[in-house]
Amino acid sequence: MIRVDENFLRETGLGDLDEMQRTAFIEEAQRLLENRIGEKLSEGLSLEQLEEFDGIMKKDKNVMIKALAKLGDYRIDE
Repeated sequence: MIRVDENFLRETGLGDLDEMQRTAFIEEAQRLLENRIGEKLSEGLSLEQLEEFDGIMKKDKNVMIKALAKLGDYRIDE
């Protein structure tokens, strides 16, 4: 995944932004990327799957445990 950080800003010619502009740009770019990626990933999901996805994105440990439990023993290579 694209990392929007100081290196990204330098590589794209935005390394000269002042600290406040850099912080604002990085936060906004990250928010937009997360939203757009989330929209694409959620296409075609049921309401239950969307709620599960939302819980995972919010780092809800209970949701994550339930999602992993659905996979059974995910450590076994079939």
